[in-house]
Parts: sequence; C-alpha cells; structure tokens
Amino acid sequence: MKHTQVLVLALVAASPLWGVSVATPPWVAPVNAVTLNNPNHITQALGTHNVTAIYAGSPLVTTFGAFGAQQPLTSYQVDQPFTMSGTAMSRVEVPVSRGHGFGQDVTVGLYADSGGLPTGSSLASATVPRDFLGATSANIASALTGPWAQTPSLVPPVYPSPGGLAVNNNVAVIAGGTASLAPYARVATVYTASLSPTDVGPWKAQTPLPAPRGANGLAYSDDGYLLEASGTDGTTLATDVWSASMDATGLVGSWVAQTPLPVALQDFMLVIDQGYAYVIGGYDGTTMTNATWVASFTNGTVGTWASGPPLPGIVGLSSAILTHGHIIIAGGGSSEDYNHPLASVYAATITSPGVLGGWQTWPSLPIPLQYPATGAVGSDLYVGGGTVAGNVGAQGAFMLGLDANGAPGDAWRTVGYSPASDIAGTLSVVSGGGASTVICVAGGTTLAQGSTPSVLTTVVPVPIISVPLYVTGLSNATKYHIVIAGVGGTTGINDAQVATVSGISGGGALTGRIKLGAGSWTGMAGTHGVPLTIYSGGTGRMVHTISDVASGAPARYTWLVWNWFGKLIGVGEWTTPGNTRSFRAVQYDPDGLPTGLV
Repeated sequence: MKHTQVLVLALVAASPLWGVSVATPPWVAPVNAVTLNNPNHITQALGTHNVTAIYAGSPLVTTFGAFGAQQPLTSYQVDQPFTMSGTAMSRVEVPVSRGHGFGQDVTVGLYADSGGLPTGSSLASATVPRDFLGATSANIASALTGPWAQTPSLVPPVYPSPGGLAVNNNVAVIAGGTASLAPYARVATVYTASLSPTDVGPWKAQTPLPAPRGANGLAYSDDGYLLEASGTDGTTLATDVWSASMDATGLVGSWVAQTPLPVALQDFMLVIDQGYAYVIGGYDGTTMTNATWVASFTNGTVGTWASGPPLPGIVGLSSAILTHGHIIIAGGGSSEDYNHPLASVYAATITSPGVLGGWQTWPSLPIPLQYPATGAVGSDLYVGGGTVAGNVGAQGAFMLGLDANGAPGDAWRTVGYSPASDIAGTLSVVSGGGASTVICVAGGTTLAQGSTPSVLTTVVPVPIISVPLYVTGLSNATKYHIVIAGVGGTTGINDAQVATVSGISGGGALTGRIKLGAGSWTGMAGTHGVPLTIYSGGTGRMVHTISDVASGAPARYTWLVWNWFGKLIGVGEWTTPGNTRSFRAVQYDPDGLPTGLV
C-alpha cells in the first residue's frame, strides 16, 4: 500500500498539467503475460500517453493587411511564408472558417523553406475538424479592415485637439483645436459634418465657442446637447464648461456657461451616458492624474461635480469608448512630453446612472499608443492610428471582441492598418449596404488642416482559430511557411475557407501562394497573403493539449475554449489513426459544476 501511494504521487508531480512534460516510450496496447524486461513496456506510464500542454503564450510574428477575399480550400493549398522570430513556436492563429454546408476538415502545417517554397515533410501539423470550425463558440472573434478610401470632403482648417466625435452615427463635430503647431494657436471655431458610408462632410461652420480652446473635451448627450469642457487657451489651463444644443442636421445653438470643473485640466477623456457626464484622467498643469469626476447633464444643464473611483494609473492623451454599459480607456500617455505612451486598457461598469463601479484592467494593446482613434462596432472595440514615443505616427489597427455580457476577449487582434500615420481622433461608425464602416474623422499632422480628406474603410468580420503547432529548434530570422489545406469536401457544398489580405505586412511582408491539387505553387495577385499570428510561451490559459509530441506523429489534439470569466465552455478533439473528431460544449448545473458535454 505504501508503494502505491508513492507511485501515485510521483505521477502527479510529473503530470504535464503541472508544467512538466514527461517523455515516455511509444504507446502500445496493454497485453497480458508480458515477458520480463520487455522493452515495449518497461517504464511505461501506466498505459497513458505523454501529453504536452499549449498555453496562450505571446505573439512572435504577425502578418496583416487590408481584407481581400475568402479563398476556398477544397482541392486548394494556401501557403503563407514568414520570417521567424525566435527558435520555438507553440501555436498559430489563422483566419479559417466554415465556407458552405457542413464545412470540411482543414490541415495546418509548418514547413521549411527551399528557394522560396515550402519543402519536405511538415515540421509540425494538425488537422482542425469541421465540427470545430462550425462551432460559433470555438472561433475567436476578429475582423479585418478593408482598403482605405479618401472622402470627397476636406478636413476643416484646424487640428482637432482632440475635438472630433461621432453623434448618433450621422454627425461629426470638431470644437476648438489648434490652427498651427509652431507656435500653438488655439481656436474657438466649431464645425459639423454629416457621416455616410462614402463621405465625412461637407464640413460647415457653426456657432463658435465663447473662447479659444485646445486639448479640450467634447461629448454629446442623447437629449440633443453638446458639452465642451476645460482644455487650454494656449497659455492657461481652464475650468470652463459650456453646453449648446445640436439638432439632427448638426446645427449648433448658442453656448451657455455651466458649472465649472473643480480642477483645470487638458488632454482628459469625456463621455456622457444616461444623463451624466464623466471626466476621466488628464493633465492638471503639473502631472497626469487618475481622477474621475461625475456630474448630471440634462437639458443642457450641468449639476455639481463629484469625485468618482480613480483609475488604476495616471492617464491622458486618449479618448473614451462607451459601449455595453462600460466606459473604456484604451492607451494614452502618462506624461505631457509625448514620450510615455501607454498600452494599458481600463474599463469601468456604469452600475446605475451616474455611478461608476471600480476600474478593471483589461487586456493591453499590442503596442503603447498616445492619441489613438477609438470606437466600437457592435460588440467589437477598435483602436487605430495615434502616435508612439516621440509623437511618431503609428499605423496599426487593433480589435478586441466582447461577449454577450460585455466582457472582453483574451487579447487584442491586429486587424489591419491605418492609411497614414498620426491619425489622432475618433473612429466613427456608420451603417450602409449591410456593412459597418469605420471612419477616421479627426486630424493629426498627416491629415493636415483642410488640405486632405478624411478616410474610411469597411470592417469585415473574420473569425480566426488557434492551431497547435509545437516546434522547437527553429532558426531565428529564417524563412518558414504555414501551409493551410482542405481535407475532402466539395466546393460550394461542403468546404472551408481562409481569408486573404492585400498589402501584406509584418513577418517579412512576404506574398502568399496557392496550389490547386497536385499542381505548382503560384503567387497570389499583387501583395496578397494570409494574416496570421504565431505564438510561443507558457503564459495565459491552456488552449490545447497534444499527445506524444516526441513521437513526431502526435496521436491526439484538443482545443480548449474558455470564456472571459475563466470557465471552460467547449472542448474539440482530433484523434489519429481513424480521424475521429468532435466539438462539444460543456454544460454546467446551477451551482456552476460541470455536468457533461453536448
């Protein structure tokens, strides 16, 4: 009995779920009457397979571009070359989804390079079952931006600082701002423009502010009033707060003084929800702050300002997203010197009108950004443009999906790029032709002072999946290939598809290839390729397990699907030989205990 206890403890300590992967001999079926010292059974781990756990990890390589098309995978293979960063990878995220009918199984493999083409046997591969592709909960919410287009109308002759916002998806407003950058010259001008799927504008001058303001706050209430707060006249920070009516066409009435802020601020965040205004963070003339101020705002009148829960850290130089009952602050800066951008993302729930719950830390942005353009499309948050340290323009565009309860996904996804660097402002969303359109309304030094138009793009929902590819011993800065292929299926009846993009960037910016059947690889048109992200590392939640990695022919893969609250909600499996596969949702009883798979 004592022997048995020691053996069990040793096995538990060596379990891969505790962070240790134990190499075992190849598995063979248990048999009776084993001869003494049979090499097939000595040190066998009690008939179990060696299992390696794959965790979310950290991104090593990301390729991206503007959405191009969905490439069917029936009879086709698609190759995306990339330049490796590091020497090991554990998984890859690819935009593969069910195309038609029941879909089809899809194999994803890693290959070495020879003359620019994938060569030899796969260094690692895994087959994704069609059952998994067809399970909505299994796909990671993501999207791709389409090509960016310039609008016919020009931006007004002012740098909005920040000043741009969308109102009810049909009106944009710029109030105050800067007429020149050297030296700074603040202005009192107010402009409005209608938003459509094809244009922002034409811009029309409206009733000006009572005094010049820049780095000010601007927001709109559902009962038809604009609220302008604080900022600077170029020399002195202000506490002034003004309101004005604005109708559905963008016509702005007279500005009326309201209850001033308790402190003078600039570069803060301002939002209005259910009759209350929220002023968040900002620069007080000495330092960035983490303070929050709340006041009622109904019929254009501001009540008494009261302090709210402080942010987890000091932040300004950003904008706020209001969606799903949350106020979300993404990125920003911790200093007015523009050299300390932040990747942090904070969110607070509006528990009742005028009452904020405590701030939570959400998944960080992929890169630190000041003055980012932010917005929401349905249940998805978008952040793009802005500047990095030194006020140098950035061109990334990122998305974070929210679930039905407004809880965030595990990580931001790179979904494309901004059309030009230093697009600081607000992403505005309009609907047209069944598609959501992200419009970058405001300035920055690239979209400069009436000499250039705004820009817009269509957002295309593209689910992605994670595929376990566990490989060590790779060569850093060396070209490899991810090859994606459909297994069986009939085009138009049962097939899968992979999203492709134009202007492929990242990972060496290498053009993808396609092969039909046993034919030759041919390059995709122009600079098209497959957007993907390669991960490595043992951090985050477990997302896969792989059996018998050391054998070179793994016998079983699993996909573990979690919700934001850390609850396992789905399990997918592929087992060879036999090609058995499934995807099951995990059921729970009222007490939160798992009861089975369906």
